[in-house]
Amino acid sequence: MKCLRLALVSTLLVITTSLFGQDPLTYTSTFRYNTPIPGTNCNGFHESLPKGYNDDPQGKFPVILYLAGNSQRGNGQQAPDPNNAYGYLEYVAFDRPTRYLKEHSFPEEFIVNGQTYRFIVITPQFSLTEFTNIEQIEACYQYVVSHYKVDIDRFYIIGNSYGGAYLWDYLGDNSSNPAKIAAAVNVAGASLPNDTKCAFMANAMLPLIACHNTNDNVVQYSWSQQYVNRVNFFMPVGAEQASLMGFTPPVAQHDATWMSLDLNPSLYGSYATQLDGKVNVYEWLLQFRRFLNPLPVQFASFNAIKLNYKSQLNWSTANETNSRGFEILRSSDGNSWNVLHFENSASTGGHGQYDFTDNNPLTGKNYYRIRQLDLNNTKKLSEIRIVDFGKNEFVNLYPNPAVNMLYLITDINFNKTAAKIFNSQGQLVSTILLNGSGTISIPVSQLKPGTYFFQIQHSAGNSKLKFVKK
Repeated sequence: MKCLRLALVSTLLVITTSLFGQDPLTYTSTFRYNTPIPGTNCNGFHESLPKGYNDDPQGKFPVILYLAGNSQRGNGQQAPDPNNAYGYLEYVAFDRPTRYLKEHSFPEEFIVNGQTYRFIVITPQFSLTEFTNIEQIEACYQYVVSHYKVDIDRFYIIGNSYGGAYLWDYLGDNSSNPAKIAAAVNVAGASLPNDTKCAFMANAMLPLIACHNTNDNVVQYSWSQQYVNRVNFFMPVGAEQASLMGFTPPVAQHDATWMSLDLNPSLYGSYATQLDGKVNVYEWLLQFRRFLNPLPVQFASFNAIKLNYKSQLNWSTANETNSRGFEILRSSDGNSWNVLHFENSASTGGHGQYDFTDNNPLTGKNYYRIRQLDLNNTKKLSEIRIVDFGKNEFVNLYPNPAVNMLYLITDINFNKTAAKIFNSQGQLVSTILLNGSGTISIPVSQLKPGTYFFQIQHSAGNSKLKFVKK
């Protein structure tokens, strides 16, 4: 049986590598040796980060938490002999999807419903000498969310056998666990079903696929059947029905990951219906998302004024939830910023009122803005406000070059003041009425690419500023 399986595996690896092989540089595959996950018995894990992960500080990625089987348990340490990794961290890459990631045959990206996605995949190694529990699965969830740039609405879990047992128990323990998982795939999960667990999953309308070999000689195929049937019994009308993918290998065996988690499971049967017509479980997962992220915080107002020899700032917020607080930033040129102060969140019902006094402003122009920080380190910047302790009134433009919007920064309080835009030939192309002070938005998307001059008459004289439209 072992020879037959190895021959089948070798053939399939050749097929999948030729179809889906990727440049090793498209993502990173790293064994995190001796790296405990707090609150668990894990002493290490495998980490895969997609291409572009570090390019965008604000980027968010879908994540798969893979809970491996019993034989992949170990001590989280590096194997002394790479050819004999049982009990060591490298062995978590024995099965898919972690095996694909280690071999760099996992697709760089998946395109689902016209959108492109790149996965973070984390595979913890649970202890070989201690049993796992539901709380440890939750600790893994919290660790991944707090340490990686996760799209919290696209958190997926795949479990296998031993890991699948705890996946069933985790999803069926309460109402909150399944409600924060976008979708799940469980392969031969070694846990007996009951109505309480199935009802929790159904009430959370959790999209779910159970995969199992019909001739499994370790965990009964009927267990997965019962999970799917009972989840669907409780599932609200109109919600995604749980599906069962059954495989019948030529020799009775427990491991179904080679088929169910293959990049092309249709090699082993017709599964278009169970996968909603998608090619594999990875595409199937990406159809689903939660809507857990609250609306981003809104700066309802932000003002900065000169008060004697100090700058007085005040701002108010809306939709302020899960907020850690605010950094007050100051700059002398609008480009390089320093943090002056951190103000803790003090919102009530999502609304907050704040103020700060800069007792030692710079000589000349002081640019101010507020950076709001969420508990998960998501950030949002306010508009810029300026207080000038120099003699002359001023105007400035940014960004330069501009694409769709140009911003006028000024300490002048305009009242229906005409500003004119001329092209490089001196032709008048636009006239705008300015009102207010601070940061004033000027749409420029209608302008053709080229060089322009912004001209305005104000109390301190005539200002003519050059800018480029991309």
